[in-house]
Order: sequence, then C-alpha cells, then structure tokens
Amino acid sequence: MKANLSQFNFIFLGISAAIPTFALGIPFGLWLLSAGVSKETFGLITVSSLIVALNLLWSPFINNIKIPILHKLLGLRRSWLLLSQVSLSILLFTLSILDPLQNITLIVLIACLIYFFSSVQDIALDAYRVEYDKFSSPENLSTIYQLGYKIGAFLVGAQVYSLIGEDNWGFVYFYLAFLMLILPFFTLISKKVDELKEKLTRIGLSCGDCVLEGDSGKTTVELKQFGGRFGKDTDGSDINDDGISHKKEGGLKMEVSYETLKNGTSKVYAKLV
Repeated sequence: MKANLSQFNFIFLGISAAIPTFALGIPFGLWLLSAGVSKETFGLITVSSLIVALNLLWSPFINNIKIPILHKLLGLRRSWLLLSQVSLSILLFTLSILDPLQNITLIVLIACLIYFFSSVQDIALDAYRVEYDKFSSPENLSTIYQLGYKIGAFLVGAQVYSLIGEDNWGFVYFYLAFLMLILPFFTLISKKVDELKEKLTRIGLSCGDCVLEGDSGKTTVELKQFGGRFGKDTDGSDINDDGISHKKEGGLKMEVSYETLKNGTSKVYAKLV
C-alpha cells in the first residue's frame, strides 16, 4: 500500500470515532454497577444507544447546514467534525464529575447526547473520507482509518482498564475527555476537501438532496444546470429547461451507490450517467 503524509490524519480521526463508543461500553457499565446502580436501571440506560440508529433523521441537516464562521474556515465536513469532537470532550468531562447515585437522570441525558454527537461525528467523517479522494485512494484511507479505530478501541482501552479502580472513575472519564480534546487539532490540520456539491457547482451543475435507505443500494438524482429557464413563456406556455436535456437525451443524472461496512461506516460512490 502506497501511503503519504496526507493520509495519517485518519489514524487520529479513527481514534476519535472509537472513543465515544468505548466510553459508553464496558467501562460505563462497570462504573454504574460498581456505584450501586441496579441492573434494571442500567438496562434502561443502554436503550439510549438506539439514538445512533436514528441518525438518518438528522444526517440531511449535517450534510447541508453550514455552521457560521466554522464553515468558511474549515468547510462543511470538518466544521461538523470539530463541533462534535469538542462537544464530546465537554460531555465526557461532565461525566467525570458526576455521582451515578445522585445524578442518574443527568447521566442518562449526557449518555444520550454522547450517542448523538458520536453519530454526528460519524456522518461527517464518513462523508469527509469519501470526498478525500483528491489526496488519497479510498482503499488506503479505509485501511488507515480502521487502524486508527482499532488503536482507539484497544490501545486506549488497555490504558483505561489499567486506570480503573474502586475510587478513580472520575479520572478515567477525565482522561477520555482530555484525549477527545486533543483530537480536534488533527481535524484543524487536515486538508479541506472539495465536497460533492462544490464539485458540481464548479462545472455549473446543481442537485437536490440524495436520500439513502437501507444498508446498501443505489439511487439516482437529477442534475440541473445553472442558467436553466423555468416558469412561463411569453405565450403562456410552461418553460422547464434544465439546460441539459437538449444536450443529452433524458437529461443528466448522478448515480449514487452506497454500502454499509461491518464496522458501521459507509462507502459512497457517485458518478454521472
């Protein structure tokens, strides 16, 4: 595998994706149970993980809403990455100062928010990795990203398990919050990508939102050229000239193929047809 320096930021982005999942995994259960939270209550808390499965509800907003100031500086993908990473760090730090028996309701709320911002991070990161093709091949990035994810899940996990003790759960989550606070640095130094809609804009095209349903499949989006004419002509007839159909019979479309991998990430491919 031929690698270059522009790829290795994905090691740290992979670590960033792994930490929230790990933080609310086995260590979270051990912490609550050791503090005296009942198994029934803990079982109800784990239901909050279903928030990740609902990410299709807010993914259209993450893929379209531009965060003021940050979008101009970082672009769409990195601005959402930065926001999610900083939010996760704050939430993990908040966990570190709470007592499960005294603040169980607040802890459940924070767990829900961690799952939410973790899914926001995953949405932005998946799109960023696909659009990073200008600097590296998707195969290389997938391998390096998986390496980072495993480092986050296993090496960071090994450090955390070595820290676990009867009275130092606060320090464990403070340590995870500290790691999460460092990782935005690698988002800031990562390269700005040409996002799909920006690429289309450069050649005078625009498209609507693309809805992806299920774990894999294909969908087609109609493209329109800027400068097309719509509305009523002088004789009252309808005008629906997209600027393309007269150049290519049936108009121009973009075919989007997508596939969900075993680790929960996605591959997305787009081509003009």
